[in-house]
Amino acid sequence: MAPSHGVIMEPEKEIPVLREVDILVIGGSQSGVAAAACARRANKNASVLIVEQNGYLGGQSVSGLVVHYEFREHTNNKGQVIAKGIGKEIIERVVSKGHSDPLFQEWLDGKGPPFKNVPDGRAHGDIPLDVNDIKLALLELCEETGVEILLHAKAVAALPLEESSGFPASRGVFVETINGRFAIKARVIIDCSANADVAWWVGGPDAVHVPGVNVMSMQAYAWIENVDLEAFVDGVWKQKSFQVLYPNDEKQMRDHVHQGKTIITRGWTRTLDEVYDHEPELIDTYDELGTIPQIYFWLKTVKTTRVDCDGKMKYIGTFAIEGPQFRDSQVDPLAVTRAEINQLKGVHLQARMHRYLPGWENARLDRTVSRIGFRQTRIPRGIYKLTKDDVIGHGRFDDVIGRGSGHDIGRGNPEAEFGYDIPYRILVPEAIDGLLFGARCVSVEDETTDDMLTALNAHRGISTSMIVSQAAGVAAALCIKTGIEPRQVNIGLLQEELRKQDVILDPPS
Repeated sequence: MAPSHGVIMEPEKEIPVLREVDILVIGGSQSGVAAAACARRANKNASVLIVEQNGYLGGQSVSGLVVHYEFREHTNNKGQVIAKGIGKEIIERVVSKGHSDPLFQEWLDGKGPPFKNVPDGRAHGDIPLDVNDIKLALLELCEETGVEILLHAKAVAALPLEESSGFPASRGVFVETINGRFAIKARVIIDCSANADVAWWVGGPDAVHVPGVNVMSMQAYAWIENVDLEAFVDGVWKQKSFQVLYPNDEKQMRDHVHQGKTIITRGWTRTLDEVYDHEPELIDTYDELGTIPQIYFWLKTVKTTRVDCDGKMKYIGTFAIEGPQFRDSQVDPLAVTRAEINQLKGVHLQARMHRYLPGWENARLDRTVSRIGFRQTRIPRGIYKLTKDDVIGHGRFDDVIGRGSGHDIGRGNPEAEFGYDIPYRILVPEAIDGLLFGARCVSVEDETTDDMLTALNAHRGISTSMIVSQAAGVAAALCIKTGIEPRQVNIGLLQEELRKQDVILDPPS
């Protein structure tokens, strides 16, 4: 978005320093918490602070209802262990609260995937954790490891640069709080904003690339409750035509309903035809919102409630639905605003459409997101760019800091789920010191060499974002311990500490 009404010079003023720490983590998502907690574990003498713009930890998991942490990316459908580390520990902590899908506990108990003695033994990528337990588990992890937290504080700019190391470095950020603007000083910053904010503030387009094509959309989930699950399953197996069906067996799907486990369908084009026949204005109005055309219902349970009705048990489901998608620029505030407004309008229209599904006649909207989900914002320029060939060719690197399984790229393809090495160099800026990348935004090839942004799409899964953030946290801790910059970290020492923290660095057999 180009400025359209001139410019105004912001007056200089003195900004008080609120805190001075060793390591500053921007963003309190599961990735930010992973970076901060692992930094403290690697160097207990280092002071670590998370700055988070919301009033809670959890980032898009909470604000965007992205509660599907995909244990398939930790243990694939061949039973090969791809990842452990802080990501698995966070899942364990959430599951221990007792409100998440039972499939998580079966995975943690070593029963799969592939799960035995069932017709469909796969692990699907959309198994839900409990959203409230995510918030509490992340908070407890910070408290246990001695990580400080500053909520309702949005990082807005980098501190003035210094070049004592040979490259420009900002040793901290300005934050806006409920009580005005403050400065926070830090020796090392880990950017888990998911937007490469710090690199953008420091170097602009020289440090960050904004893709010129919108391959991946903005989108938001919504939750719809009060679905009669057994009536819904009856309808599933009468229609028998879907792009996605999990479990892919009628008895097992009914078992999942009775056991409180997730069921997933994607399709229902006949039902969409029925919607159009009875209320064509719903779909016409939906299309007018500027969304990517709606062509299916994408449904996955997030909660099952058992209700005793005169001695007969009924199973009432809450489903996550995929809301409207928008292919506008995700760094243009006007475009994002339009998308936020129209996705909310669209979700209300979708809730009415979904009542045509079997068992959904009395369904109602339960939750909408507090923030639309971004998949593609900025790409920081690192020492190395992860490529499409690295992802689909199971790349190997001497500076491996964990293994990814490809997220959407690996779905439905057990061979692709074998994964690839994630190199440390994609976490280190090409020409900035004192900074490490974490979360979704790491250095990958852009659309000039891969117009599908395969590496970015492969990397954006929650598991991978925690893997890179754990490595960034450990690297920052080593920087503080030895007085060096991130580009100078000894890879052997980094890998040694990561192994101590239960990170998988070797490919499965």
